[in-house]
Amino acid sequence: MGINVKEIYRTWYRLSVHIRPIMLLLYWNYAPNEFIIFPNKKMSYLPISKVANSSLKKCLLPLQELDSFDIKDNYSIHSLPWVKKFWSPPQDYWTFTFVRNPFDRLVSAYKSKFLKDIQDGWKFQLRYYPFWNLNAWITFDEFVDSIYAIPDYLADTHFKSQYSTVYTKQWTCLVDYIWKYETLDTDFKLIQEKYDLDSLPSFNVTNKSSSDTYLKYYTLESFEKVYQRYKNDVINFWYQDQYLEDLASLSSFV
Repeated sequence: MGINVKEIYRTWYRLSVHIRPIMLLLYWNYAPNEFIIFPNKKMSYLPISKVANSSLKKCLLPLQELDSFDIKDNYSIHSLPWVKKFWSPPQDYWTFTFVRNPFDRLVSAYKSKFLKDIQDGWKFQLRYYPFWNLNAWITFDEFVDSIYAIPDYLADTHFKSQYSTVYTKQWTCLVDYIWKYETLDTDFKLIQEKYDLDSLPSFNVTNKSSSDTYLKYYTLESFEKVYQRYKNDVINFWYQDQYLEDLASLSSFV
């Protein structure tokens, strides 16, 4: 009789529910934001995971006079020594960021961390959340159930709300420009032309999706849970119309 590893992990998860409050301090993630600073341009970029982060960094490399020829994938791009941690960017800098439809972004995070990375032989990157059932075998619905219960101050950057990155607890916006992933090529062109940058490369195939592809991961229940978890993203970054359209599409199949 073989050992059912998945069942052992799920049993451990059910037992761990009772000691979660004690474990909160182990996962505390309250730290300054990471900004990429360009001193010679008086400009800074606030990266958000799963929002073309790798491609934007690759394209911005020439402004830092870093050797881009060693950057071969979307992992090595994040190890460069150009990230600074601040509670807010320097006052005399202009700062930009990109945001993404939270429903699409969450599917991209699941596909990247629970499907693609494991298939590519990378260690499971969210294994340090055992008390919330973020193991390598969970379904998307189980993933939603887990991240729904994890507050932003404990959340990994891949499923932390975008609002909590862009705004302080005093509701102060940390950036001057908020552009959208959905219009990335058009919006980023302003910076490309100003600084004579190359076109955006594409590192991560899990970032490419449309409502037809990300909606297939959702049930009505999981869709509503994600809305409640990322309501600030939907409202403050102007995704209400897309939310209502997607909700109607999912409801039509019930």
